Amino acid sequence: MRALAALFLVIPALFATGKWEKVISKKGITIWTRSVEGSDIKEAKGSTVINLPPRKLYDAMADPKKMSKVVSDVVESKEIGTCGENCSYFYERMHHPPLKDRHYVIKVQWEEEQTPDGVKLRQWWTKAKDKKPPVEGMEMVDLYGSYVYAPKAGGKKTAFTYTYFVDPGGVAIAFFVNMSLADSTYKILKNLRKESAAW
Repeated sequence: MRALAALFLVIPALFATGKWEKVISKKGITIWTRSVEGSDIKEAKGSTVINLPPRKLYDAMADPKKMSKVVSDVVESKEIGTCGENCSYFYERMHHPPLKDRHYVIKVQWEEEQTPDGVKLRQWWTKAKDKKPPVEGMEMVDLYGSYVYAPKAGGKKTAFTYTYFVDPGGVAIAFFVNMSLADSTYKILKNLRKESAAW
């Protein structure tokens, strides 16, 4: 478990070197972006508070039907194997017009930590570059990200933080991705706040 915690802390530092810049702060949602070494595409981070305990929110977000209403760009997601304790491989397909569909395999890991306010959950993922998608099609160049579910208000609420980087590849894609990055991240967290009210 300690090894997993260390990996979670190291992964973002391997890629992102720029300083976080706040680009949106409204209606209880804050969005930042920063540059990534060796890439023209930026990384995004968003945070908000959800009126559910971390465990309940974590379990709900594991449901593909619920998540399809939050992250509508991911139109297919299924587990295709395991990679040890608290580790699984997922095949996913993303549809984000005007881009053609992109698909990929990600390695997803998770851990939990007991705090005075209750359980804190972390989930992070990277593209599994040693695994090819099981079907033909245009593959995502690179992606990584994380969810952090920190207990708030005595564990009754969750301080939720979402960090991610996506490089879909293709000509002039960096401009398109960066132009919509902050708004897309804001929309995801706005959807999460709306949908979680019914969970």
